[in-house]
Amino acid sequence: MGTDSSGDVTGILNPPLVGDFRTYPFPFLLGRVFREHLDGYLRVKQGELKKEIAFKKGNPVEVRSNILNETLGRFLRRIGKITPEIYDESFQRVGTEHKKHGEILIEMGVLSPHELNQLLQQQTLERIMDIFSWNEGSYRFYPNSEVKEPDAVLEFGIPVIMFRGVSASFPVERVIAFLGSHREQALIPSPTPFSRVEEMKLKPAELRFLKAIDGKKTIGNLLNQYGEDIARLLYALIVLGIFIPEAAPEVPSVSPPPVEKAERKAPPVEEKPAAPPPRPESSEPAPSPPIPPPEPAEQEGDATVLSEMQAVYDRIRDQDYFGILGVEQGAPLTQI
Repeated sequence: MGTDSSGDVTGILNPPLVGDFRTYPFPFLLGRVFREHLDGYLRVKQGELKKEIAFKKGNPVEVRSNILNETLGRFLRRIGKITPEIYDESFQRVGTEHKKHGEILIEMGVLSPHELNQLLQQQTLERIMDIFSWNEGSYRFYPNSEVKEPDAVLEFGIPVIMFRGVSASFPVERVIAFLGSHREQALIPSPTPFSRVEEMKLKPAELRFLKAIDGKKTIGNLLNQYGEDIARLLYALIVLGIFIPEAAPEVPSVSPPPVEKAERKAPPVEEKPAAPPPRPESSEPAPSPPIPPPEPAEQEGDATVLSEMQAVYDRIRDQDYFGILGVEQGAPLTQI
């Protein structure tokens, strides 16, 4: 793919103002014109197809084309804004009255000035979107050229155009090739961003994805986690200079502290107490062992208690609950 798959991001984002789209894809050229706020004309050519984009302060203000299907009348008929009959009548008046097609349509009451302005913006955007699809072709930018006032002022800038063009028209294989050459690099916010994320008019899901770009995950990590659906968004963020690829920070490996080997010491020798000196022999006989004291005899009071308990047991053994309590069967609870 040429320079667009190179590892030199600085060179990619600053293509020469004269070149070809096989080496320098259109998004990189458009990004440079935008970042440097250039005034002038960009002329592109692919075979017999020619277009010219006028820029003021890095933003496109008008696009001219020699493609018949991109003329205003054909564009309006294609999107169903005018009928073939109105197209034929208005186009005939353009030739006889030497006026612009839009003016004729306003005079005919087909369009209001506000409608014409909105449709001219759509036409301009469509003409630019087509260039994103060009894999081949040549270009030349003429800086510092005087640009006349456009017929319609675009309400959106390069960030919107870039993201829409990359998402809808730019060949996905070139996106993957570029990101693949930077898989090991992390994305970090540019210290001098040329645009803001808010200018890209992203959807909520795309904005949530941006939170995953933490400066630590590599481009390869992000693609593995979220898939190729976000590849075009990553590409646009880099080309616009909002994020830049940079070497991923190394994660220091934490090794366990070294285990100190303790010196093996011989177990302490237990010192045995010295044996007592031998007793001198004596002619007296050895003393007899002590006689244990006699067990205490059962006290008389304990025998009396046991006898009384046995008598109570014998008396109530064959009685029911009422007999034990000393009341008749069916007695109320107050007697019990």
